[in-house]
Amino acid sequence: MPYSPIKVFSLLAFLFCTIHAWGQSRHLMGTVIDATTREPLRNASIYNRGENKGTRTDSLGRFVIPRGNGKIILAVSMVGYTGRTITSVPTEKDTLIIALVPEAQKMQQVVVTNRRGKYRNKENPAVELIRKVIAARDLNRPEAFDYTTYEEYDKVEISLRDIDPKKLNKRLLKPYKFLFDHPDSVEGDTTLYYPVYLEEKLSENYLQKKPARTRQVITGEKKVDYGDLVDTKGVSDYMNTLFSDIDIYSGNIMLFTNQFLSPISNSAPTFYEFYLGDTIDIDGQKLVRLNFIPRNPNDFLFRGMLYITLDGKYAVEKLNMTISKAINLNFIKNLHIRQDYTRTSDGHYYRVSSDASADFSFSAKGKGIHGRKLVAFSHLVTGEPIPDSVFASPIPSPDTAAAKPESYWREHRLEPLAAGEAR
Repeated sequence: MPYSPIKVFSLLAFLFCTIHAWGQSRHLMGTVIDATTREPLRNASIYNRGENKGTRTDSLGRFVIPRGNGKIILAVSMVGYTGRTITSVPTEKDTLIIALVPEAQKMQQVVVTNRRGKYRNKENPAVELIRKVIAARDLNRPEAFDYTTYEEYDKVEISLRDIDPKKLNKRLLKPYKFLFDHPDSVEGDTTLYYPVYLEEKLSENYLQKKPARTRQVITGEKKVDYGDLVDTKGVSDYMNTLFSDIDIYSGNIMLFTNQFLSPISNSAPTFYEFYLGDTIDIDGQKLVRLNFIPRNPNDFLFRGMLYITLDGKYAVEKLNMTISKAINLNFIKNLHIRQDYTRTSDGHYYRVSSDASADFSFSAKGKGIHGRKLVAFSHLVTGEPIPDSVFASPIPSPDTAAAKPESYWREHRLEPLAAGEAR
């Protein structure tokens, strides 16, 4: 039976009403980024000299600081970057994007980001590298093997961000004060996150190349249940639709019901600009940073950085990316995606984690709704034949997955729950 759209958004509507009330207290929000790579900068210092108050950015480069009634003088600094002082913030503006220039790359940054420069693909070493990554793309994904099995852990979370507890005294919010008893925080940041919806899923996955067959067996599943207050299934479906699987090895990526072009798709050199960054060494593994930006900021494209292996596999070992602010995604704000890959014993690479988060707002004044989807992978086995019985066996009852005790989750979940999530 189809669920009611009104129920689907009942929780979100409540969250946005809460945020609207909090927004009257005038805070200034923003994100600090690297001016060259557009990567968010964690632990950058933000100090409002006019109010004598300061904070630091969280893991996604974001900050919230009281605006106050006096003059705003923001001092922004971070080790390795040229600091900035911002003295002109329009009274109607509540969000900022602050770019810091790396000290060692200040002169190079001017050349890299100058859109009037003569960027071209021909004889461009960055483009030559991405073409090698594209050529090796199909060899660096689970589908490259005849047989693949792995375990997967999914977590979807909705949180309120930095809510003022004083606003909870209002009559409307009193029944829901239990949601705000155990806020979470990020190390080095004063921002508080109040999880109000959480779902988790554990599964065993089987892939066969020829003939092509796949099977997913859900071994554990749990989610917050608010009873008749919220259509839990509707919220779950909605969030999982927004945060679909982000597989850069696919040519196109569905995200927020829109199709984005992967930075390693066949046509990526036509739509992206690529720039070589530093070569680094991680545990004896040499990687080169490859920065990428859209040629047209209005296209549904990403911007960020890839770390490419230099062992002849030309695989992605790590990525950080976001989207252009010029793209109109209505209520989606501040999207950030991080992925990590690891090397197998045979020299191939596979994804071990994908962490996507975004802030949501249905109005210019709305703020503070935070969504996150984490997908983690483990126990990858390749090349071992999978019995036909695995693909032919009956699908276990959903009740079996939902009945797993907390001890099972403590043993199998790949990321421990924070205090606010575990309540």
